[in-house]
Amino acid sequence: MADKIFRNYLIFLVLFNLPFSLMHAIYVLFLINSGMSMAEVGIINFMFMVGIFFLEIPTGVVADLFGRKISVIWGVVFAGIGCFVYYFSYSFWLFVTAELVIALGHCFISGALDAWVKDSLDFNGYKKSSEQFLVLEK
Repeated sequence: MADKIFRNYLIFLVLFNLPFSLMHAIYVLFLINSGMSMAEVGIINFMFMVGIFFLEIPTGVVADLFGRKISVIWGVVFAGIGCFVYYFSYSFWLFVTAELVIALGHCFISGALDAWVKDSLDFNGYKKSSEQFLVLEK
């Protein structure tokens, strides 16, 4: 069972992170082509980090109250909504909104996914340390 949990964890990480990784190769060019200056691009990226900073703890509380699985699902939904907002964005504030929504999605997933995997391993009697495996996401 542990192998299935590890495999599903890795598949999730690849499927969730690959689109964002591919997008980052052209991200700045996309924003510049959309009429943003380099200063605005920097502010948009900064707003993502501000969102992460302020949303990490509240989303962790949500994961503790409602469950890690729900938190991961909400994270995927919010990250998807943020990408959808990007698709229709044409102004600085819409790009900032998209970044903040994507940051919310990432915060819902950040600690909840590892904790969910660890809880699943513990529930299934996995005795070895999963610490080195779960560090892959960091």
